[in-house]
Amino acid sequence: MNVRWLLLPIMIALLPTGVHADDRDDNLVRELTAVLKDRLAPTWQRVEAVRTLAKMGASAGLAVPDFTLQLQKLKGEDTYPLQEALVVALGQIGSPSKTAIPTLTRLAGRDVFFDTLLRRSVDQIMAASEDADLPMLIRLLKNRDEAQRLRAAKALGRLGPDAKSAVAELVISLNDPDDDVRRAVLKALGLIVGSTRPSDAISVLILDLQDSDVGFRFRAAKALAAYGREAAPALDALQRAVNDRDKDVRRAITDAINIISGAGN
Repeated sequence: MNVRWLLLPIMIALLPTGVHADDRDDNLVRELTAVLKDRLAPTWQRVEAVRTLAKMGASAGLAVPDFTLQLQKLKGEDTYPLQEALVVALGQIGSPSKTAIPTLTRLAGRDVFFDTLLRRSVDQIMAASEDADLPMLIRLLKNRDEAQRLRAAKALGRLGPDAKSAVAELVISLNDPDDDVRRAVLKALGLIVGSTRPSDAISVLILDLQDSDVGFRFRAAKALAAYGREAAPALDALQRAVNDRDKDVRRAITDAINIISGAGN
């Protein structure tokens, strides 16, 4: 009997509550991957470890290199269930599995069922390109489910500077009621604007006040208001934009000026 597998639920439960969500995810991925790589463990235990990782989606991206290596090593009918689980899991992990596509392609030609799994997995990986999902990720920051908000913040952080259009919503999300979401948002802002200092994010928002997209201007004003008095360097830019042609943007800018200057107190 694999003691590691039996103790895994206990180890997960005993992870320190002060550990950030990212660290808890990474610790869980490492433990489950260790079960997968244990050649002395029964196949069913290794399959269950892989299926659990698959449920974590993109958060299990750390396991992709080990999944790929195992697919290259596994041979024989007795390991078919594990090979199938690995192929399915790579698809469910999504975008982080792009590096596994060459391996998946080379596995084709075994049988119709396995080839169907391979094609489905590759399609899922390609469809999960987060660049195309940027508007959806921004919307998810407002989702009622904190798990969805957390995943969105992490995904935006992985996009780095390409997610510049999400800065305003991320700044607003710094006030999220969930601790893990706030930490993920702060980390994402650092990855996107190159720093977690408010002054750097404020510089980006000042530029957004001049954007041709009314949505950008509106969100920028709201985000600057969320910073409160820390956004004092933006007051001049807000004053210049106070006559914006859109009434909702004008209202948001006026509110921001009052909050930042303290007039709203």
